[in-house]
Amino acid sequence: LMHASAPCLIDPSNPFVTEAANAMRQVFANETAYIRCGGSIPIVGLLREKLGIPTVLAGFGLPDDHIHAPNEKLCISNYLRGIASMVQYYALLAADPSASPAR
Repeated sequence: LMHASAPCLIDPSNPFVTEAANAMRQVFANETAYIRCGGSIPIVGLLREKLGIPTVLAGFGLPDDHIHAPNEKLCISNYLRGIASMVQYYALLAADPSASPAR
């Protein structure tokens, strides 16, 4: 065993998650696909446990990207749209006066 951490499940109805989905819908022109992943990212559970805040994990890859494989790739258009969606996400959060980590 090299490392281990407790599992963590983030509620998709959390306001930070829904704002991220809104931003991606605006940029990608599609609904967000919620999938369970990131199980080997220990900091996700620790942030929730120790700080009481959710973590938003946003992926911009495609099924044929072969994440972490020797032939891993990322489509440039998804990379650029990923940047644009994060800019939109921060703009949506900044425009919401109730946006704070305590939400």
